[in-house]
Amino acid sequence: MHTAERAPHAPPPPAPRWARVIVPADYTLFHVGYLGALPLLPVILRSLLGSGDSLAVGAVLLVYNAAIGVACLFAAPLIARVDSRNAMAAGLACSAAGIGVLPFAHSALAAGAALAVAGTGMSVHGVLARSMVAKAVPADAGRHRIYSLIQIGVNVAAAIGPLIATSVYAISGATAVLWGACAFYLAGMTLVLTCIPAGFPVAQRESRWPLTREMIRQLLTPANARTSIAAMAGYFLYAQFFSAIALLITLHVTKGPIQGMLFLENAVLIVACQAPASAVVQRRLNRGAHPSAVLLTGMAMFAIALLLLGVLLAVHVPVFTAALAAIALFSLAETVYTPTVNTAFAQIPASSPVESFNAQQLLITVGQSAGTLVGTSVFLAVSAAGHGPAYWLLVGISGLFAVGATAATAIPVRSLFRPSRARRTS
Repeated sequence: MHTAERAPHAPPPPAPRWARVIVPADYTLFHVGYLGALPLLPVILRSLLGSGDSLAVGAVLLVYNAAIGVACLFAAPLIARVDSRNAMAAGLACSAAGIGVLPFAHSALAAGAALAVAGTGMSVHGVLARSMVAKAVPADAGRHRIYSLIQIGVNVAAAIGPLIATSVYAISGATAVLWGACAFYLAGMTLVLTCIPAGFPVAQRESRWPLTREMIRQLLTPANARTSIAAMAGYFLYAQFFSAIALLITLHVTKGPIQGMLFLENAVLIVACQAPASAVVQRRLNRGAHPSAVLLTGMAMFAIALLLLGVLLAVHVPVFTAALAAIALFSLAETVYTPTVNTAFAQIPASSPVESFNAQQLLITVGQSAGTLVGTSVFLAVSAAGHGPAYWLLVGISGLFAVGATAATAIPVRSLFRPSRARRTS
C-alpha cells in the first residue's frame, strides 16, 4: 500500500518518554558515582598498591581510561546478540562489579583487571544509551535536545559527585566511596530495567566487526570527514581543561577553596547555559545547518578561550582572574560542542547507531588522549622553561588554524542536505 510522504515542514514525532527522561536520569545517577570517585582514584590506588609505586598507579589508570574509550569496539559482537536495554543494564552491572571489588585488589594486575571491567561497562553503557536515543528520535534537533539534557545531568553530577565522595572519604574511607559509587551504578541499572522497554534492538548484526568497510567509507566522505576531524581536533582542545588548565590552577592558585571554585565554575556555567545554548543550536539545525558546522563553531570557541588565557597571562593578569575568564568562555563552548558531537555522529548512515557511536568513541579517544599528553608533558616543559603564556597562545592559534582548515574542506552544498542512498532506502 502506497503511503504519502510526510510534508517537508511536518513536525517530527515526539521522542518517547524513556528517551527524554529516563536516559538523562540514568546518565546523571551513573555520573554522580563515577565523577565522585574519579578524583579520589589516584589516592585510593596509591594506598592499595603502595605509596612508592607511582608507575603502577599511572598504568592502572591508563588501563581504566583506555577501557572507557575503546572497549565498546571489542564488545560490539557480543552486545549484538543481546537485547539493547539488557546490554545497557549489563554495562552498569559490570561497572558496579569492577569498582566494587577494587578495595580487595592489592596488586597492579588485580586493580587493572577490576578497572578494566568497570571501564568496559561504562563504555558499553554510554554507546548503547546514545545509540538508543539516535534510533528512537528521527530528527537532529530532537536528538540534540536529549543529548543536551544528558550534558546537563553529567554536569550536575560533576558539581555534586565530588562533594559527596570527599565527604564520605573523610568520614568512612575509600571502601565507602567505591561502594557508594556502586550504589549509584546499580540505581541507574534499576532505572534502565524498569523504565526502558525491552525489544529495542540498535546493535548491528550483519558483521562480526565493530566498524564495517561501509562505515569507514562513510567516514571518508567529505561531509562526514569534516565531522570526524572536528571530533578529534575538538576533543584535543577539550582535553586541555582536564590537563593543562587543571595543572595551571593547581600550580599557581595556592588556596584549595579557590581552586575548587574555578573547577566548580565550569559545571555551574554548563548547567546554567546548556538550555539556551541548545535552543540556539536546535534553531540552526532546524534551518538546515549541518551538525559539523556547529562543531566547528564550538571548536573555535575552545580555541579563542585558550588564546584569551594566553593573552591575559602574557600581560601579567593574575592567574585566578585569567583562568576565571577563560573557563567562562570554555564552558560556553562546551555547551555548543559536546552535545553536537553525538548529534553529528547519529546522522551518519550506518548499519546501526552502535556502529556510528563506536566510530565516534574511537575518534574522540584519539583526540582526547593526544590532548591530555600534550596538556601535561608539553605544558609542564614549556612552563618549566618560563614560557607558560606561549603554550596557550600556540594551542589557541593551532586550534583556530584547524577550524579554518577543516571548514575550507571542499564540500558540495547539496551533499550536506540531500539524504544519502542508505537513508532513502531505510
